[in-house]
Amino acid sequence: MTAVRPVVLLGEGGPLRTELERAGVEVEVCRVPDGLRGCTMSSPVAQALGSAGTVPRYLRELCRRIDAHHADVVYTHSAKAHLYGALAARLARVPHVLHAHDLMSAPPASRFGSLLLRSAARSARAVIANSGTTLATVPNGRRRTVIPCPVSDELFTATPFTACTDSSSGTTRAGRQAPLSLGVAGRLAPWKGQHLALAAFARIAPDLPPGSRLQVAGAALFDTDRPYATELTALARELGVADQVVFLGHVRNLPRHMASWDLTLHTSISPEPFGQVIVESMAVGTPVIAPAAGGPAEIITSGTDGLLYPTGDVEGLVGALQQLVHDAPLRQMLAHAARRTASRYASGPIVAGIENVLVRAAGPVRRT
Repeated sequence: MTAVRPVVLLGEGGPLRTELERAGVEVEVCRVPDGLRGCTMSSPVAQALGSAGTVPRYLRELCRRIDAHHADVVYTHSAKAHLYGALAARLARVPHVLHAHDLMSAPPASRFGSLLLRSAARSARAVIANSGTTLATVPNGRRRTVIPCPVSDELFTATPFTACTDSSSGTTRAGRQAPLSLGVAGRLAPWKGQHLALAAFARIAPDLPPGSRLQVAGAALFDTDRPYATELTALARELGVADQVVFLGHVRNLPRHMASWDLTLHTSISPEPFGQVIVESMAVGTPVIAPAAGGPAEIITSGTDGLLYPTGDVEGLVGALQQLVHDAPLRQMLAHAARRTASRYASGPIVAGIENVLVRAAGPVRRT
C-alpha cells in the first residue's frame, strides 16, 4: 500500500500536540481566530461564519498550509474542522475525507449546525463513520463506510486489574464483603447523563458493601456545560451520597482508572455515536452497563459481554446494577467475554482500513 505521511494541523497547542510530536508526527498549529473559538454546533454559528474577514483570512491560511505540504488529501475529525476543512480543501482543489465521530442530526447540534455538517459531508470525496448509527445521519455520497474507532493495543497486552477479592464470592481474603467501585466516564454534559448514574447509584447504595463508591471521571468541555457540572455536585448532596461519590475531573489515563472499577456505567440519554469509553473498559476487563441505543448497542451483546438497559430509564439502569453488583461470577464472565469483543477494535486492521480510504480518495495523481 502507498505510504501515508500525516501532517496534523491543530487549531491550538496543548497536550495533543505534545503527544503527537512524541509519536513522531509532524504537527503545525494553525490557530483558530478568537471570534470562532467559542462556536459549537449547538450554538448559533451563522454570525461567526459571516463575520467580516475572519473566516476568509482563516481559510486563506489553511490553504497556504495545504499547499506548502503538497497535501493529497484533507482529512478532518471534528465539527469545526469538517466545515473549515471542506471549504479549504475545495479552494485548494484537494480531495476532502470527512471522518464523522458525531451524529449529524440535531440535537446536540442545532438545526443550522446539522445543516452545515451535512453540506460538508455531501461535498466530501469520502466519508468515514464511526458506527452504523452515525452513518445513518450522513447524507448519501459517493463513498461512505463504517470504520469504528480503535483502542490502544497496550490495553490488550496488559494484565486486567485484580483486586484482593475472591472473584467467585466477592469477599475479601479476610472474609469481609468487598467494597465495590463503580465508575462513569465522559465529558460532563447533560446529554451524557451523569445525573442518571447518580440517581441509580443512590438507589442501590444502601445495599452495597461498606466503602463502595461511584467515581465520576470527566470535566465540562464547553462553558455552556459548566453549570451542569456544578449541578451534579449538588445532586450528589441532595441524594445523600456525596461521601460515596468521587468527582475525579479530567483524567489523563482513563483506562487505568477503569481497570480498577468493578463496573463501568454508560448513561447517555440520547444515542451515542460510538462509545470509546465502552470499548476501552471492555478491553481492560471491566464489564459495562450501557444504553440499548446507538453505538453501545452495536458493540455490546446484552447478557454476553455486558448489559444494556432502555436509554434514559433510571429503573432499567437500577435493575441492571442490582443484577451485577450482587453476582461476582456473572461480572467475571462478562469481563472475559468483553475482552474478546474489544479485540475487534485493535488498531492494526482499523488503521489499515482508514489508510485505504485516504489513498483511494487521493486518486492516482499525487501533488508534487
